Amino acid sequence: MGRMKGLDDFVWVLAIALVLVVIFMGVAAVVPFNPTIPANLTNNTPGTNVLASFSQVGPVGYSSSYAGQSVSYGSFAVGQTQADNVKRATQLDICAGLWCNRQQTFAVDVPSYYLDTLKDVRISFAVYDTNQYGDIVVKWNGKEMQRGRSSRDQTIIITKDNVKDSNTLQIFAEGPGLLFWASTVYTLRDFRVDIEYGPAHISTFILSQQELNAWNSGDLSFFGSSESNAGQMRIRSNGYVVYQGTPSGQVDVPLNFSNAVPKVGENLLVFDALNNGVFNLNNVQFKLYLMTNQINKNKAFTISASDYSRLGQGKITFTVNSVQKDGDMSMKLNGKSLNVPRLSVGTNIVYFTKAEAAQGTNTLDLTGTGYWDIGDMSITI
Repeated sequence: MGRMKGLDDFVWVLAIALVLVVIFMGVAAVVPFNPTIPANLTNNTPGTNVLASFSQVGPVGYSSSYAGQSVSYGSFAVGQTQADNVKRATQLDICAGLWCNRQQTFAVDVPSYYLDTLKDVRISFAVYDTNQYGDIVVKWNGKEMQRGRSSRDQTIIITKDNVKDSNTLQIFAEGPGLLFWASTVYTLRDFRVDIEYGPAHISTFILSQQELNAWNSGDLSFFGSSESNAGQMRIRSNGYVVYQGTPSGQVDVPLNFSNAVPKVGENLLVFDALNNGVFNLNNVQFKLYLMTNQINKNKAFTISASDYSRLGQGKITFTVNSVQKDGDMSMKLNGKSLNVPRLSVGTNIVYFTKAEAAQGTNTLDLTGTGYWDIGDMSITI
C-alpha cells in the first residue's frame, strides 16, 4: 500500500507540473518576455581591460639634447626566484546561461629566453562577485586546470612541462543547471598571469631602426647591495658582459656599441648572481642617448579577436611629467590621426575607436611641435 500511495502522490505532482507548464506557455504567448540584460553582463566595463602598459615613455618633440629612451625596471633581487607579468586585467566578467554566455580567452606568449630557467606560470584573480549557480573553469592549452564554485581569491599554478612559447588560456562558467531561467555570473578582479623563473633576472629594452642608427650611448644605473660577502654579480647585454663585481651603493654601467652590441628589436639584459650570492637592486633604469634633434616615439600593442569584437571606445592614458616647450602633439594609431587635446602636466587621456584600431598588432606613433617628457602610459578598452 505504501508503494501505491507513493506512486499516486508522484502522479498528482506530475499532473500539477504539466498544468503549470501549459499555463506558463499560454501567458508567454500573450505577453512576450523580453529580458533586459544588465550592462555588466553584456560588455566588459569600459577602460578596465589593460591591453598594454609602458613605463616612462620619455621625451617627445624637438630638443637639442635628450635621453631618447628611458626604461624603469623598478627593484628586484638577483639570485632568487623572479616573477614577470605577461598578462593582466583589472576586471573580467564571465557568465553562462540562457540569456548570457561569455567566456574569456587569452593568448599567453612566453618569450623563449624565459623557457630555460622557467619554474612555473601562475594565474591569479580575486572573485569579486558571483551567484555560484555553476562552476568556474580554467583551461590551459585545452587542459582543465581548475573547476569549482568559489568566492575566494584563486592562484592556479601551471607547471613547466605544460608551458609552451605560445599558450591559450580559457576562463568560463558552466550553466546554472535546473535554474534554466538564470545565468551563472562571475566578476573577477586583479587578474594576472605571471611567469616565475630564475635565479637570474631578465630585463629588456626595444630599439627601432631609427634609434639604432642614432645611438650615441646608453646608461644602466641602479643602487645595489649584497646580502652576503660571497660571490659577484654579472650583467650581460645580448650575451656580452658589461659589468661584473659586488655592487655597493650607486652603480652606473656605460653601454656602447662595443660592449652592449645593440640591435633592432628586443635587447636582453641578464643579471646573474655568481657563487650563490644574492644582490638587491633598487631604482634600476636604462637610458638611451641619441644623436638627433627630432624625437618621435612608437609603441606596439596587440588587440585579440575577442577584445576587438566588443571594442567600443578605447583609452590611451598617460602622464606628462613636464612641458619644456608648448606645441601640438600628434598621435596616430595605425597611421590614423587621433584627437589630441592640448597637453598639460599630469594625467592626459586620448580616445580611439574601432575605426582606428585593428585586430592583431597595432602601432601608436607620437610626435609633435612641442617638447614633452611623457611618463607612464596605459592602453585600455
